Amino acid sequence: MLRTKTIGNQVKIEFDGDDFSDCLNAVRDLPVRRFDNYEKAWFVPVEGMKLFFTKLGRVCPPEYDIEVNNEVEIVIKNDKFEIKPELNIRDSRLGRMLYLKRPKDAFHVAEILKDRGFEVSLKGFSPKVGLKIPKGPTLYPFQEEAVTRLESQKRGLVAYDMGLGKTIISLEYARRGEFQSLMVLAPGALLTQWKSEASKLFGCDQAVVINGQIEKKKRLPLYNSPFIIASYDIIKNDLKDLWKMGIKLHFDLIILDEAQKVKNWDTQRAEAVSLIVAPVVLGLSGTPVENKIEELYFIMDQIIPAYFGGFGRFKERYILTDSWGSITGYKNLEEVYDSLSEVMLRKKAEEVGEQLPKIVTMERRCNLTPNEKAFFNEIADRDKGLGTLQELKVFSSNSSIYSGEVLGGLSSKEKMFQELINDELEGRQVIVFTQFKKNVKRLESLVNEDRKVFTLTGGMKVDMKEFAEEFAKTP
Repeated sequence: MLRTKTIGNQVKIEFDGDDFSDCLNAVRDLPVRRFDNYEKAWFVPVEGMKLFFTKLGRVCPPEYDIEVNNEVEIVIKNDKFEIKPELNIRDSRLGRMLYLKRPKDAFHVAEILKDRGFEVSLKGFSPKVGLKIPKGPTLYPFQEEAVTRLESQKRGLVAYDMGLGKTIISLEYARRGEFQSLMVLAPGALLTQWKSEASKLFGCDQAVVINGQIEKKKRLPLYNSPFIIASYDIIKNDLKDLWKMGIKLHFDLIILDEAQKVKNWDTQRAEAVSLIVAPVVLGLSGTPVENKIEELYFIMDQIIPAYFGGFGRFKERYILTDSWGSITGYKNLEEVYDSLSEVMLRKKAEEVGEQLPKIVTMERRCNLTPNEKAFFNEIADRDKGLGTLQELKVFSSNSSIYSGEVLGGLSSKEKMFQELINDELEGRQVIVFTQFKKNVKRLESLVNEDRKVFTLTGGMKVDMKEFAEEFAKTP
């Protein structure tokens, strides 16, 4: 039985018996509707009732036979989007996006509203154009599988182990998707690797690397390029200056390398990433869940906004807290993993070992800072024969062990080492070789305190068997 009652500009809908299933499906298909837990009834705007009866397959009563304007306009601005008319929709995912109004969420709002019968016009999106990726490399079968799946689902999190080619997979996806503009955000240590692989494997020389070594007034105009490779921190620093210059960070595709870098929602880095506009976002991470399940919520929120709905609902459903609100554990994790399986691509090295070569070699090119280049040239000009060559060798190994703090702070290699060892290689056993003993203590000091470091030099007396056993059982 179906019962309706008009209250102001809303209609209270109740149903039971034989009508229950049909009415429930019809009301859920409406673009705007809410369920009141206290009244145990649905509420729909008066102008939405004609569509309700149409979906129900019944004649609409005269009092509800109202023509509805379902046109919605979404306008993307610098730090938010505006929607006209304003919509008050009780929906965990859509409601959160309409509340936050982050620019990159506009595309997802538009998709959901179109599915609900709205006619949506999206304005203010002006991506760069001109990206051309001429060729693609031969992929391993598991890489081909990943690209094919991404082509189907459009967005997602590629959580392959290190060395399985997340960079290649994402660039091949960009090539096949014929995206006209692309931004890659990555830790500073990985920027040159991205540029190298784009050039060497894909024949694309359009990539512009943006980092802190470039003077700001020269750096900002580079953001107009169709293919940008930038560090998370440089984006955080440059964003407001770009807005003042009228430069919009609008791209067809954004790739978030080491996506766990945006796992904390209340950081300036995560906020800056959420203000970059793109209809498609792809996340890459070998360790999507490092410590806390809530970190996964915020990583996915950058890739597919409100994928798990509002955080309050997520916390209630999956997180255990004490009377003080502190997290004590987790629950229903199988639901989280089932949901993730729809959008996350996961492969471990041991699963695809038979497809890989015995050793995977990955180069990291480290660019000297302007000060380091000047110091290097000063040494080269001394012309002391073999002595000069030895000095250059020491300096190239690590400028800090040659010049101490003369150049100020960490050397470029030390900064790269710190990012690699503490971020990309976190949780892994690592062996580091260095030619000069002076390097050992310096590198050891750069490793996070929670990791145990073993040092071995030629002057040490060590029982190698015990040393190897201790290293093998230490994470």
